This record gives sequence, C-alpha cells and structure tokens, in this order.
Amino acid sequence: LALALRSVAEYADPGKAAESRTDAEIAARRALALDPRQSDALTALATLMPSFGNWLEAEQRIRRVLAIDPDNYFAVGALGTILMSTGQVRACLQQLEWLNERIPLSPNLQFRRVYTLWSAGRLSEMDQTADRALQSWPRHPAVWFSRLWTLAFSGRVPAARALLDDAAARPALPPPALRLLQLSLSALQARRAGEVRAATDANFAAAAIGPSQSTTSIMML
Repeated sequence: LALALRSVAEYADPGKAAESRTDAEIAARRALALDPRQSDALTALATLMPSFGNWLEAEQRIRRVLAIDPDNYFAVGALGTILMSTGQVRACLQQLEWLNERIPLSPNLQFRRVYTLWSAGRLSEMDQTADRALQSWPRHPAVWFSRLWTLAFSGRVPAARALLDDAAARPALPPPALRLLQLSLSALQARRAGEVRAATDANFAAAAIGPSQSTTSIMML
C-alpha cells in the first residue's frame, strides 16, 4: 500500500501530491510498526522525496534499504533510476538485467531496458528488446513510445512514421498530440526549412502547456 500510494504521489496533480505523500508515509509507518525491516515500506519512505538535485542522498537512502533486503525488486528498480539519471548507464543496466532475470514480464521494466541499452550503445539488443516488448504490449504507451523514439532518433524516421500511422495498433493519443507528432516526424524526415520552422514553432507552443507535453517537445527539438 505504501508503494502504491508513493506512486500516486509521484503522478498526482501538484495540488494532491502532498496528501498522497502523507498517506504513503502513514501506510509505511504502519508496516514498520509490524516489522521494522519491512523493505517495501522502507523503499516507499526512501523514495518519497524527489531525487532531483539530491542525487547522492537519494542513492544513499535506497542503498540502505538494499543492505537490509538486496532482493527487493522495487528498491533495485529505484536504484536503477537514480543511476540512469546521473549518467551511470552501465551500472543502471546491471540493475535492470538483474530484474530482467526475475520479472521479465514487466512492460515497465522492458521499456526502461530499451532506453538504457540505447544509451549504452547496444543497439542490436535495444532493437530486439523494443520489438519483443511491442509484440507483447502493443498499446502500452511507454513501450510504444520507446519504439517510436528509438526508430525516429536512430535514422529510421520512415519506420517511426509507419508506426505512428498505424491507428489500429497505437495507444490512444489526443488529437493535438497526434498532429504534433505527425508534423514533427515529417519535418525530421524531410529537413525542409519551412517544415522544420513550423514543427519548431509547434513544439515550443506545446511545451508551454505543461510537463505532460514538454518532455516530448524537448526531445523532438
């Protein structure tokens, strides 16, 4: 429960995040009252505070949990996130491969492996992982986007456009987001000045809407 509420806090609207963090902490404290070494509760508490700007402290918190329970999947995943976020790509990949041996049927793990293999320069393995994940979870948004980006940004824009144009297989996308992706991929492929200018302006405008769109726009720009 503490871990679930911690995830709610991470993805909640800003106005509701504080309440969810409090609920997560209460659930974790209840678990720890029953078992002071309960590693799920310890992981929830260790990851409640944002790691951005506090990388070393965040890593130390999660490593203390792993010293108690080195086999906690959530703690291993959290460590992988911190390592990837601080440029320790190969160290992150070690954590993800450990998880892959134990919980291979996790779409959240597989899309993360796609990006990490990409960053490590292991492109053949990246493609194999992305293709397998897309076959298993074709409409999972994070899996689908990991395949879209790895195609679009590795010189295979036509394949990325084909993936985007397959309406029956793609996840549900809001019409404005779909149009922006179509405009952006077209400009990325054609490289014509007018199309690039239009796509650039559209991505700047979309990024101003909020964080749900800004990450995509920043990558495309």
